[in-house]
Amino acid sequence: MMGLLARREHSRLELYQKMKLRDFDSELIYANLDEFKENDWQSDQRYSKMLLRSRIAKCHGPVKITMELRNKGLADEIIQTCMSQNINWSDLALKALEKKYSVSPSGQNEINKRYRFLSQRGFTSEQIKWAFPRHNSLKNY
Repeated sequence: MMGLLARREHSRLELYQKMKLRDFDSELIYANLDEFKENDWQSDQRYSKMLLRSRIAKCHGPVKITMELRNKGLADEIIQTCMSQNINWSDLALKALEKKYSVSPSGQNEINKRYRFLSQRGFTSEQIKWAFPRHNSLKNY
């Protein structure tokens, strides 16, 4: 288990699942996980911050990041603390749009495609509506 943590941060649930796949006894896994937490070798708070930074760098939105943190088995209070950081999600939506699209849309279908792109990236409709008129190719939207 220590080898897994040497490579990158893992959530408690991830470590449990990986060790279970290797046929370790559940009681032994939990004992090790408790020891790792006590020694601060494994921290769900640290993991959540690492995942947040990584996903922001990939221009993912708050909805998608929150869902991923929840799927990794993190507690709601850890997720809320992590997501309460001062991040301008609307600016990030604009950045994602600028990275993906540089030419003007050819019609309503193309505009819808860009909207879906940001929505699938995890941005809310308010963030998308803020980003659209600020993007060079969508000034007339």
